[in-house]
Order: sequence, then structure tokens, then C-alpha cells
Amino acid sequence: MIQAATAKIKLYRAALWGIMGRMYILLAISFMFFAYKRSMKAIQFFQQEGYAAWDFTKFAFRKFQFIDKRLSVCVFAYSIFATAHRNYHTDIAVLCALFILFALRHNNPLAASRPKKKFELTSRARRILYAALAIDCALAWQLFEYLGALAGTEKYYCMCRITGYLIFFIQSLPFMLEFANLLLAPAEYFIKRKYFREAKKRLEELSPTVVGITGSFGKTSTKNILKHILGPSALATARSINTLFGIVRVVREELGPKHKYFIAEIGTSAPGKVAKICALARPRHAILTAVGNMHYAYFKSGAAVAREKFSIFKTVIEQGGAAVVNKVQVDGKYIGEFMGEYANAAFLDGTGSSGANYRISGAKVARDGVKLDLAHEGKNWTIAAPVYGIHQTKDIALAFIMALKLGVKAEDAIASLKTLPQTRHRQEVIRRDDGTTLVDDAYNSNIDGFISALETTRTLAGKGRAILVTPGMLELGKLHDEYHRRAAKKAIETIDIAILVKPERIRAFADTFRNGMRKGQQLVLANSFAEAEAWLGANKKKGDTLLLENDLADVYEEKISI
Repeated sequence: MIQAATAKIKLYRAALWGIMGRMYILLAISFMFFAYKRSMKAIQFFQQEGYAAWDFTKFAFRKFQFIDKRLSVCVFAYSIFATAHRNYHTDIAVLCALFILFALRHNNPLAASRPKKKFELTSRARRILYAALAIDCALAWQLFEYLGALAGTEKYYCMCRITGYLIFFIQSLPFMLEFANLLLAPAEYFIKRKYFREAKKRLEELSPTVVGITGSFGKTSTKNILKHILGPSALATARSINTLFGIVRVVREELGPKHKYFIAEIGTSAPGKVAKICALARPRHAILTAVGNMHYAYFKSGAAVAREKFSIFKTVIEQGGAAVVNKVQVDGKYIGEFMGEYANAAFLDGTGSSGANYRISGAKVARDGVKLDLAHEGKNWTIAAPVYGIHQTKDIALAFIMALKLGVKAEDAIASLKTLPQTRHRQEVIRRDDGTTLVDDAYNSNIDGFISALETTRTLAGKGRAILVTPGMLELGKLHDEYHRRAAKKAIETIDIAILVKPERIRAFADTFRNGMRKGQQLVLANSFAEAEAWLGANKKKGDTLLLENDLADVYEEKISI
């Protein structure tokens, strides 16, 4: 009888250990919740780095931003404690609590309220995320199943057996996205190829007149102005979409038979990208807005930038289309070198300039918008539009010239420009209920636009205070300090209060402004836009004019604490 009771106890005990051993399922579920939250945090930055593994790796190790510190330390510390008591239930409960607690510390990037660079979980991002999570799940299951198997044998159970693997696994979560992206590379190639062919076929079938717009800056504004002049018969790429597959998506999803014109904004961040977009869109006509220093960090020289931008005209010349060049902001030597004596080229320049067949003069900014005079072969047009920024006069003139080339009557174009809407985040003037005026120039990141925005802010402020909020400009390479000193000198002339966000990025601006401040001027340093907004909330007054000059993507601003 005693033997039978002992056998039953052993049987029940074995069953209990079996149930207890399967508690690793709870641990795996809590870990996957943590893995999902950590991966969602990481993929927004992976996306902003263009899914480039090396760039993301450098970003992750910069200040050890994505190297886990807190959770790994907690797990290691607990494993030392757990070695003494070897209690499976307690270990499961503590690890589950740690995973859930640290998961909840990560905010949801899809709920971000930032007006710019809001994270979008695109189809490609979803594929990468889900593939990475599938790998995480498989590895977590194996690891925690092994822990459960140890629990079934009291003699050998100890959490310390998996501690090293677990910490390594925690650290590897962001980099699983890179691995998943690598695994998906063949599929991504065929998906992109399929979409590219579909977009190209659609363009060939519908055969709209394609106008390409490229340049170091001014592309989006010029595109929006031309779209407004041409009206509903024109489709333009939305917002600042200017990459190859951004354009592919617009063509596949939006281009229809009603569209007589397709206006493609064409951007670049490396040599050859303009040519790739031209191979798809085949622009018959093109506008070059500027050749500047926006991409010095990638191209290293003005000649390299010019060569890339002027490559758009190869397709135009082949088709005998119109080429419109802003000679005000394009060095004349590049025209001869990269374009030659193309007969169907129109050049915009200032009054009295040589080699320009369209001349702009009398450009000014008033409280109701911009005005300019444009002359061409004895003809003169006075143009007004309810937008702001002296640089907008060049964008308006370029769009106006292209509209004429497309057969629009001058008087019709001038009439439509009187109702031109402001371009969002590009010197967009917003009169606010609290009596302040906001000049939203969040999408600008070039020196000419910066100086223009400072002048506009001073004009609108009148006798009130002009307040600048800026994190500075991006992608300037070796010109970073020089251009920020120039901007600071202009700010000293026009601004009463300068609020610098992430001032360590723009020491040249901060030092120049501080050393040259006039009596009554003020310099405020903020570590984030939230801190700058808090200062404004406490100090702004009715009648103030606030300039938001440029914004930063999360990779530049957000403080990552993991």
C-alpha cells in the first residue's frame, strides 16, 4: 500500500512538473510582446535609413542607441540571484514581468504626433517586421522550451544555463530586421521589378505629357505651382515624393485617363538616381530649379551635383521637349558643359543679365504675398500670388514659363496664380487664434530658403517680435559650419529671439549669434522640439511672429533610451 501511494505521488509529481515545464509558453508570449515593441521602435529608424544595413548599424552603435542596457542588466542581475534558489515558477514570473515592463516603456511610433516624418508602416516595412518577428518567435520558442525541459528535471534546472543566450537574443532584436531584410531581398527585387514594369506600361498606355522637376531645392514648390496652373488635368507626385519607387507607386495607384499631364518631382541622393527615374517616367519637358550644396555630404563637389541634376535633360533633348533652367541659381558654366547649346532651352535670370531670355525683376514680399515682374522678348507680365518668401518668386516664374511652353495662355496662368494655395511647411504663413503668426518652413533645409524665411518673418513681424526656432540645416557636408555662420549673421539682422534645437549640431550658428547679438536679442538652447515648445508656451506674446525653420527626422532628434 505504501508502495502504491509512493508510485501515485511520483506520477502526480511528474504530471505537475510537466505542466510547470510548459509554463515556458507564457514566457515566450511575454517575450514576443517585448520583441514586437522593440522591433517597432527599431523599424522606424531602419526605414528612415533607407533599409540600408550598414547605415542602420552605424546609427544603432552611435552612442549605443540600440544596444540594450537596462533590460540586459536586470536579466543578468536576476540570474545571479536565481542561481541560489533555482525556483522555476519565480523565474518565469520575474522574466515575464521584466519583458512586459520594458515592452510598455516603448511608445507606439504609429501614434506619433509630429507634423513631419511621421512613421508609416509601409508594405515593405510590414514584410520586414513580420519576417523578423517570425525568426524571433522560432528562436524564443527553442530557448524557452529548453528552459521548460530543464524544469522537468529538478536536479539539472538552473536559469543561468540560458542567461547568456537570452541577453544576446535581446541585443540582437533590432538587427533581426537587417537579417529579415536580407532574406527578403530576392522577393523584394522581383516585387520592385513587377511594380516598375506595371508603372512603365501604364505610362506608355495613357501617354500623358510628363514634366520632370529636379534641383537642389525648390522642386516641391515649383511642382505645386505648375500643378495649380494646369488644373485637374494634371497629376503631380504628392508631398515630397521624389524617389523612383515613390513615383512608381503614384503612377500605379493614381494616374488615370483624365490626366493629360504628369508632373514628377525627381530627387537624388547618389549619382545615377535621376537617370533611373527618367528611364521610367521619360519626361518630355523638364525644369531645373537650382544646383546648390544640399547634397555635398553625398556628392562632395558642385560639379558632381550639377552633373547629376543636368542628366534629366538627356531624355528631354532626345524627345525635343522644353528645358527650363533657373540660371539665377545655376552656375552658367554647367549649362555649357552638361547641356550645350540646346535650342529649346529657356533660361530665367535677373534684370540685365546676359544669356537669359526670361528676366525677373521687382520681386518683393508684402503682407499679402509676393509680387514680381517677368520680361521676355519685349513682353512684360506682372504676377502676384498669396504665398510668402522671396525665393518663391523664382519658383513661380519657372512654373509660369513651363506653363507657356505647354500652351497655357499667359493671362490664364496669371489669373490662376492669384488663387495659389500655400505649400505646406514651406514658408506657410498661419495666423493663429492666440494672436501670433507662424511661418512654417519645416521642410526647408537650404541656405537660400533659410535666409528668405528670415526676411519674410521680419516683414510679417513688423514692430512685433520675430522668433526663430531651428535645428539648423542638413546634408551640407564640409559647408555645414560656413552656411550656419551665414544664417546666424542674417538672423542677427532680422530676429529678436533665436531658439536652437539640438544646439550641439550647429555650434557655428550658436557661437556666431551669441557673439554678435544686439541689445535686447536673446538666445535660447533647447534639447528637443518639445523643450522649445514649452519655452514658447511660457514666453510668447500676442503679435509675435514665429519661424519654424526646418525640422529633424527622428534619427536626428529623438533621444533613445533602451
